Amino acid sequence: MFDFLTKRNPDCEAELRDCFGEGGRGEKLDAQIAELAGLPRIYPNYRDEFDKAIAGIDDPQKKELYSICGHLAHGLHTLSDCHHSTYRWIERWIHSIGTLTWEIPGRVKSQEGQRLGQTLFGYALGLDRWLQRVPHQFLLLDLGYVDLGFNPTNEVKRVYAYLGDARTPVREWLAACLWYKVTLEPPASLYKWGWRHEELLAKAAEKGISVRTWMDSALSR
Repeated sequence: MFDFLTKRNPDCEAELRDCFGEGGRGEKLDAQIAELAGLPRIYPNYRDEFDKAIAGIDDPQKKELYSICGHLAHGLHTLSDCHHSTYRWIERWIHSIGTLTWEIPGRVKSQEGQRLGQTLFGYALGLDRWLQRVPHQFLLLDLGYVDLGFNPTNEVKRVYAYLGDARTPVREWLAACLWYKVTLEPPASLYKWGWRHEELLAKAAEKGISVRTWMDSALSR
């Protein structure tokens, strides 16, 4: 895959097949590792065969090694060098190869996802209130009285600063489309990944802060 990430081979699909597909270099390397280490056939860790294989390994060191191999065989998200988690995966791979342990001490699970959720929330909130024609000073005043556990004011200020006061039907329609993308539409949105952002949304609702006032108002009419 490093041929693609370093731009030596621009064909992403070919690199994916070679690294993580059947019959590729990755599968052949896995077979050599399994033979040398006395492991069962290595499968990506999302496969049912992986769960069955690792359950049958009694030796703790071999079990840990098989787990690392399964994580490596999992692959990356379409080998995207702009995906926010790509380099975190690579860092964890390097750590596991060097230490033979998968978990990195001090790393907080889902921390990056939480940060992205907070960013999405700030933009969704700003778009929601802008579409409602709420002055940004009033929104910032409301936020000053609640503790969400993070501060979305930078994202809110960007929304109002960039969209400005000059309104046209096209500008409002585009802002509404963007609100829909950020809030509801997969793959990256607040409510699509509710399992990840559920606590954030619930806490905001308890404080009386919603990113859906504009849509709720439109639906009620």
